[in-house]
Amino acid sequence: MSLWIILVFCLLYVFFKWLTGKKLRLPPGPLGLPFIGNVHQIGSCPFVSHSKMADKYGDIHSVSLFGHPVVVLSSLTAVEHFRAASPDNFTHRPVWLTWLDKLLPGLIFKGTTEYQVPRRFMLTNLKRQGMGKLGLESQILEEAEMLMAHLEEVGVFDPNKTLANYTSNNIMRMVAGQRWHYGDPACKEFIDAFNTILDNLNVLILEDLVPMFRYLPDLRKARKETATAMVHTRSFLRKIVEKRMIENNSEENEDFIHSYLHADEEMGEDEVAKLIDLCMTAFVAGTETTSATLSFAFVHLLNDPAWQEELFQEVSTVLQGGKPSMGDLKNLPKLEATIQETLRVNPNNPLTFKATSNVTKVRDYVVPANCLVLVNVYHINYDPVIFPNPSTFNPSRWLRPDGSFNRDLVSATVTFGTGRRICPGQPLARMEMVLLLASLIQRYVLTMPKGCKVPSGQLSGETIVVRPDEYSLVLQKRREH
Repeated sequence: MSLWIILVFCLLYVFFKWLTGKKLRLPPGPLGLPFIGNVHQIGSCPFVSHSKMADKYGDIHSVSLFGHPVVVLSSLTAVEHFRAASPDNFTHRPVWLTWLDKLLPGLIFKGTTEYQVPRRFMLTNLKRQGMGKLGLESQILEEAEMLMAHLEEVGVFDPNKTLANYTSNNIMRMVAGQRWHYGDPACKEFIDAFNTILDNLNVLILEDLVPMFRYLPDLRKARKETATAMVHTRSFLRKIVEKRMIENNSEENEDFIHSYLHADEEMGEDEVAKLIDLCMTAFVAGTETTSATLSFAFVHLLNDPAWQEELFQEVSTVLQGGKPSMGDLKNLPKLEATIQETLRVNPNNPLTFKATSNVTKVRDYVVPANCLVLVNVYHINYDPVIFPNPSTFNPSRWLRPDGSFNRDLVSATVTFGTGRRICPGQPLARMEMVLLLASLIQRYVLTMPKGCKVPSGQLSGETIVVRPDEYSLVLQKRREH
């Protein structure tokens, strides 16, 4: 009897959602099935499925996920129309998907009324530490030197894991004024815990969509794994914060923790939790995303050794054996083109989450308040009109006939987001990529161990942050002339 009651409830719920959708005139989309909606049509690679739907239904389409309407924007024009209809739509987040904020607290999934204060703190402290200026260069170059020394010692390495150590150290130094040694098991445990959280996020969101799913074995397993990972990461950060509190924040550091403790001398439990949330945000936003982009860049250079050699010729001519600087970038158009093409072909968040803060009329459609809105970064970055043969990695498309970098094309991609909540760490990520790639290319040839297959640089996967498949890399030292 109880099963029939649940079934009737689900059918009534879906019927109500259907009536609501008809009344609101949602954008067009594929016909769904009762209860599940279009879940079966999205498959294991959502951004590709939504891209195919965009080709069929237009640059604004909608789907249903277990009765919940979802609107997908697949062009720059659609993004601008949606923002014009209600600017708050691009600062709001799907706050009813509670797992998002539970696992990624602090800033990323805060709604329109909650994100300003933590974002202001992040930006202020990033700028204080020199983000976007020359202040951070020496620190990142120092980290790059230590990474290369480590890689020479180990020989063969997994770029996905090792580069995550590099980006994690850069974030750790900004957050807490300390770093891990390369190969430190504590760093691996910390990074693995964050990856567990990110990889389980898509599964746990199902519980927000259909609460009864929480009893499914896969969700119970994901909850258990994620709870363990959250305890590990937050306990690690809490120990650092509490140690600094005991020391009365006496050290004159310019890191996040120092700034927060200095601004709020009476730290209760709520304030400690908020500080840990902000530290978590810094790691989530700046570790796996940047390391995945660098790893994809390595993959593309392995697949195109001729372009790798062109990069070497450019870098060695400009730097003359010296250390790179962001000031050199204007004379390194091929390096900048390589980074920008990697960001285009391999956006680390192919589908970004937004939400309507109120009922929104855009074009001839009416979208309900608190409706999940996805920006299909993948589809926008692969627009064949702007980027012919978009699936092909071709850095030369970013160069003008005179060989200079075509900066006008940058606005045609949305890898770092759009609007008032564009990624605050974008300048830091660019600095990490430029300085490390220039240093590596000048000294080494990127090669594969004998017998290993060169990985594909194509984008695939269903996790929120996409990374390359596992592969091994060897740095072959260049001969000094």
